[in-house]
Amino acid sequence: EGGTNLDAVESFNPNTGQWTSLTPIPTARGGIAAAVGGGRIYVFGGEGNPEPGMNGVFDEVEEYDPVTDSWRSMLARLSHLRVLRAQSPRLRRMIVGWHIEGPFLSAEPGYHGAHPAETMTDPKREHVDELLSILEGDLALITLAPERPGSDEFIRYARSNGLKIALGHTNATAACLQSAAEAGATSFTHLANGCPQQLDRHDNILWRALEQSSLSYGLIPDAIHLSPSLFRLLHHLIPRDRLYYTTDAMAAAGAPPGTYTLGKLALEVGKDRVVKQPGRDNFAGSSLEPINALNKASTMLDNSLQEVWPLMSQHPSQLIGAPPYLVPGAPAEFILAKSADPQSALIFHAVQA
Repeated sequence: EGGTNLDAVESFNPNTGQWTSLTPIPTARGGIAAAVGGGRIYVFGGEGNPEPGMNGVFDEVEEYDPVTDSWRSMLARLSHLRVLRAQSPRLRRMIVGWHIEGPFLSAEPGYHGAHPAETMTDPKREHVDELLSILEGDLALITLAPERPGSDEFIRYARSNGLKIALGHTNATAACLQSAAEAGATSFTHLANGCPQQLDRHDNILWRALEQSSLSYGLIPDAIHLSPSLFRLLHHLIPRDRLYYTTDAMAAAGAPPGTYTLGKLALEVGKDRVVKQPGRDNFAGSSLEPINALNKASTMLDNSLQEVWPLMSQHPSQLIGAPPYLVPGAPAEFILAKSADPQSALIFHAVQA
């Protein structure tokens, strides 16, 4: 209304009384008519930004699938991000690759996390081909739930084309996890997260994942996603060369408490820095900054900065196949850590030669 072009799509569940944000329609427009049939939405006419020869009026029917179009929308956003990175020397230095977390995840309650369950889908070879056409040689890591049909074939095909595969947001059996590892999966995304808060103490995804001797494991060192005791325990159980740290941060990283967005989701960041969907208990990413992650890891483990630093730099770099940076001829960029009191938090300053 009022000349505004909209692209938002929401579904209403009368059983729960809740609206759920779906993938937006491909082209924002106003004054449209729509019909629903066979799980698809058909958009008729409407007006939007003028296109050559159209005068801003859409004279055709557009078919929209809220499930498969989630993948197309993600590719469109990835393509846009690559354009933004190409325009900024700073972003080119900072962003060395991409993590595709979804839509090949579990749709089970608790395991899909903040990802919309209705947009989860099975991985296929054509997804790899479409992603490669966007990446144009960029490094990429794909997280998937290996219990989804076709996962092993997808993993083998993705690996043969230079992509890295992680397992996560999954409730797979131990045999399924092992099969995915044999197909080429090399890591597990944010271990002990992307799962329900309450788990069977005898058989759960945490125990099954830890049984896999070939995987590396990502940890979120914020003392929220993993309690300090569990964080320390995982370091005792897993060789350090198979651990890496991640922030799992969303748009509120480093920002004050408030309301933020993740895709079409509205998220709240409390005074405790915990990110949640309004009215829900499950976490929805984090507001953690990498430097604070190192501070917290150092404190929880009673380790020096030098001991935890590789898990936030070298280990994730090796995971995605990025080249080493501390080599002759590389930019002389360093981080200077200062602390007047050995018991206080470290203060970091970037130094560029």
